[in-house]
Amino acid sequence: MLHPLLFAARRSALVLALLSASLPWGSALRAAEPSAADRASAKDFLREGKDLRDAGDHAGARKKFEAAYALVPTPITGSLLARELVTLGLLVEAREVLGAIEQMPAKSTESADGRQARADASALLAEILPKIPVLEVQLEGAEGKAVALKIDGETVPAVAAQQGIRVNPGKHEVIATVDGSERAQTVDAKEGQRATARFDLAVVVAPPKPAEPPKEPAKPPAPIAPAEAQPPKLVPVRLAAPPADTPSSSTKWIGVAGVGAGVVAMGVSGILGLSARSTYNDATSAHCPTGPCDAAGQQGISDARSRASTATIVFGVGALLAVGGAVLWLTAPGAQESKVGVTGVGIGASGVTIGGRF
Repeated sequence: MLHPLLFAARRSALVLALLSASLPWGSALRAAEPSAADRASAKDFLREGKDLRDAGDHAGARKKFEAAYALVPTPITGSLLARELVTLGLLVEAREVLGAIEQMPAKSTESADGRQARADASALLAEILPKIPVLEVQLEGAEGKAVALKIDGETVPAVAAQQGIRVNPGKHEVIATVDGSERAQTVDAKEGQRATARFDLAVVVAPPKPAEPPKEPAKPPAPIAPAEAQPPKLVPVRLAAPPADTPSSSTKWIGVAGVGAGVVAMGVSGILGLSARSTYNDATSAHCPTGPCDAAGQQGISDARSRASTATIVFGVGALLAVGGAVLWLTAPGAQESKVGVTGVGIGASGVTIGGRF
């Protein structure tokens, strides 16, 4: 049977080893004895950390004190680190450091500052223990189901979470995964209180439906183009001049002039029709390609319609002149004795046609 003092010593060594393995600075605790270089570097880190702490940069001071504690794990370096952790609200991490300090064996050569740091660490541990919140996870309807729990992204055994685990003050995200379905809650854990995250696993949660793509807005109807004026297809008319010695030559020449003026007028109407069409296309393509026309587009369309109307009127006048000239040619006295015989005249959609014998 082991002597009680020997058993207590072995138990303390075992606890210290377990704490050392779980802490980020545990490799330093397992070191046999820090070297002179380690001690010199640790002193520099302590000095720099104190300067940062006094300047209000507690996050930077924590990193410096962590480095010093990793090189030389003593009650002094540990106490400084633990106080910065408490200031940052990391009570769980501070508890681990303070617990490790309590397990450090006291040396006969320990300085007065070291003994004071050890006492301060014990007092600080007793102060923060009741402040550390407990987060409890309640799983209803979990019988016979494999439940995976995560708190702040870290996997936690469900049996431990159901009993309550220590967490730092603040908000924590709890995720429970069961049967491929993931459920999440955000819990606010306050100092000295017990927070609860409750999941009803008996309720089946359907997977979220994929979002439907947004529907495209309906395009406005394109503006209706007015009927385009089709330019007449002109048919060339060849007329033979009457002999100079016939008495009806003046009348015939008037008829020829009328037919010529009518042909010219119909040609002008064709040009106006083409110009109206070009103006309309330019206005719609530049000022109203997909929707209602602006002021410039509306003015262009109005001009195009006006030119189309003018072309229609000019074509009608030209047709009348051509027909009138042809009638004068046919009804002029002496037309039967003329060497040039006109056998017929026709008016159609393609223009005016005069047939004869030359």
